[in-house]
Amino acid sequence: MKKPLFTLIVATLGRERELDSFLDSVSKQTIDLSEIQIVIVDQNSDIDLEPVINQYQNRLHILHMRSPKPGLSHNRNLGLDVAKGQIVAFPDDDCLYYPDTLDKVREAFRRNPTSNLILGRIVDRSTGKPMLRKWPTSPKIVSRMNFLTYYSSITIFAKNCPYFDERLGVGTYFGSYEDADFVYSVLLRDKGAIYDPTIEVWHEEQNMHVFNEIKIWQYGLGFGALTRKHLSFVMVYWLLGVLTYHTLGLLRAFLRSDSGEVRKRWLSIASRIQGFLRFPRTPEN
Repeated sequence: MKKPLFTLIVATLGRERELDSFLDSVSKQTIDLSEIQIVIVDQNSDIDLEPVINQYQNRLHILHMRSPKPGLSHNRNLGLDVAKGQIVAFPDDDCLYYPDTLDKVREAFRRNPTSNLILGRIVDRSTGKPMLRKWPTSPKIVSRMNFLTYYSSITIFAKNCPYFDERLGVGTYFGSYEDADFVYSVLLRDKGAIYDPTIEVWHEEQNMHVFNEIKIWQYGLGFGALTRKHLSFVMVYWLLGVLTYHTLGLLRAFLRSDSGEVRKRWLSIASRIQGFLRFPRTPEN
């Protein structure tokens, strides 16, 4: 196999049908499939992914790695250790690429040859509806001041990748924001980062109004840890802005006697403060 242009690192756990759908979407890319390396880092102990993977081995170059240690950042790093592509991406095992997704990424890097990072957006093309957030429809320069509004882990396409901080992300105490830390780490080393709305990925819509205490707490811990790790004016700005937002929401909920919303806002505030206070800025050995 010639050296691929892309490496797609998929850390997977507990999903079989969804992984099948993702691999099917990659097999329909409009670029030459020989330019794609897929690294599947398999954390499953009770699901056998071999039958799914074997369906695509004659069309896709797939490296199937087994990992006994759970954790999103750890297992993405295992994938980075064997990545051969010039451009690396981190798709979820339950997302889908549109047929032109990787072609658009290639073109975006050609238009921006000095960039080490290009971000896309999540869209449902069947409805034209943006997903997860209201994504801008025009290109943007991504900076340390605005990156939190332009990224999602499944829309990251990067060259010269840093490793993920294994203290952050799913499977750790600080259970989120490993992807934001990755993006920020790239920005600290390189100013050439672009948001390109022509790059589109699909992911099932998430109900952001469902009250999940564990998810809210982990999300907040991760945000607090991120701001502590990269302590700077920019991060203090983000932290104070988010704390102010949730404090105002807490006051409104209290005035409406909405106990559920009060609990949600309080968890959002307390988790961010705790994440900030408890995260060790010095990496563990």
